[in-house]
Amino acid sequence: MSRRTIQRYLRKSGLFGRKAVKKLLVTKQHIKRRFVWCKAYCNFTGDTWCKVIFSDKVQIQRFTMHCRYMRRVRARLENKYICKTVKFGGFSMLCWGAIRGDGTTTFVRCPPRLNSDACQSVLKGIREIYEDNIFMHDGAPCHRSKHI
Repeated sequence: MSRRTIQRYLRKSGLFGRKAVKKLLVTKQHIKRRFVWCKAYCNFTGDTWCKVIFSDKVQIQRFTMHCRYMRRVRARLENKYICKTVKFGGFSMLCWGAIRGDGTTTFVRCPPRLNSDACQSVLKGIREIYEDNIFMHDGAPCHRSKHI
């Protein structure tokens, strides 16, 4: 049997070759921490949640090495399905964003390396947004320092 014949029989049976979905590994410790977090904030009212600010940072890149496209057969070399790459660098920018329950948002460009001091300077620059609010952030090392 040829490879094509086997593929045809598998597809008739409903079996298709697909790339696996990538999901974050959630351990028992993660589940426990999430449960503790939920218990701590379950009594918040709608007005209180409007004062909560969630934040995170993102690395924006002009070129990436992680392109995946759904394409039709024999369209592999069409320009819109090609992942452009560069040998050295390219444009990259670190940004920090925050959103409040009432819909207020902010987006700030950060220094390329975000340590505790740089994180403090970013937060000082947008102090008016998070004063009198509850500031939630992820567990990044620059957020967990004593200065922050």
